[in-house]
Order: sequence, then C-alpha cells, then structure tokens
Amino acid sequence: MTRVAGIDIAKGSWLVVYLEDGRFEAAHVVESLARADIEAELVAIDVPLDLPQTTIGRKAEVEARRRLGDRRSSVFSSLPAELYSADYTESTRKAAHRRFGTSFSKQAWNLRSAIWDAAAAKTPSWYETHPELAYAEIHGRPLESKKRWSGIKQRLDCLATVGVDLPVIDGNLNPDDAVDAAVCAHVAWRIATGAAAHVPETGPGPYIWF
Repeated sequence: MTRVAGIDIAKGSWLVVYLEDGRFEAAHVVESLARADIEAELVAIDVPLDLPQTTIGRKAEVEARRRLGDRRSSVFSSLPAELYSADYTESTRKAAHRRFGTSFSKQAWNLRSAIWDAAAAKTPSWYETHPELAYAEIHGRPLESKKRWSGIKQRLDCLATVGVDLPVIDGNLNPDDAVDAAVCAHVAWRIATGAAAHVPETGPGPYIWF
C-alpha cells in the first residue's frame, strides 16, 4: 500500500488530499503545514519549494508557461527570498527591476506566507507541482478556466479518468481548491510509480512535476 498526498492553498489554509494506491482515501483542511502531521510517503504541493537566488522566476516556470499557452497566466514567477521578506511597495518593485531586470506582481508576492510555511514543513519526499500542468497532461491539452463550471466539470472528468473519485469535502473550500489538491495528489502518485514528467525536461532543477 502506498499513501501519497496532494496539497494546495485553500482560502488561506491548506487542503490535503490523500490517495491510497492511487484512489481517494481522505481529505483534510489544515491551517499550517508546519504544525500538521502529513502522513504520506510522498507529497506533491502547488507552491514553490526552491526559490531563485539571482533572478525573478525560474526556468521551470518559463517552460510551464510555454506548455500551457492561453493558460500561462496561472503560473506565477517565484521570487528570491529577500523579496518575500521585504514589504510590497513601489520602491521595492523598482529596486527589484533595477537589480533583476524585471519586476513582480502582488499575486506572486502574496504567496510568501504559503512559501514560508511549506519551507518549514517540507522533507526530501516533497515535490513541487502545478495543477494546470497536471490537468493538461491528463487531458492532452490545457483546460478551460477553473472559474467556470465547464472548467470544473472538465477537471472532475479528468480525475475520474485516472481513477480519482472525488467526494464532497467538508470545509471552507471553493470547488477549484478541491479539484486542484486532488490532481496534486494524483501527481504524487505518478511520481511514486515512476510515471511523472517535469519541467524543465533536462538539466538541473528545480523542477515542476506533473
């Protein structure tokens, strides 16, 4: 028996979905990963686990956007740790542009609490993933927006095709929180079974797995 977990942000908390031998086993909302006991042999999480040092963004994110085409905006550029530690101000953004040749968005900076929490909890068995890449791999092409019912239905259908029957999950969740955490868990299962791929395809990491 192999138990894996997929984790995604869910309204300021985290949704952890567990699969047992690739099938849905359980799901829990936790406030902090660092204080939670994630009982899984392997974890795939939708948050950067390795930050760049001398650039804004990583090769993995560039490659992920290339694969996603019209859905490329769902991939944020990760920032050097020093920018997450700084306040989000116009002067900070201008200084970053002078130093790194590009600036950064508020959405990317807002991930800092999640990134710090994941960094405090991660082990060598934790892998970074991205739900849109995972669904594109299952479907054969990027899906519609998850903010529309048609996009949610596509994602539920994709999960069904890989044997993940997602039930109603209790908690303060949006529908896209649940389907994203579930496909992260499926990626963890793919990694555990040697079926997963990653970007960049070659060369040193960090990688985003799918």
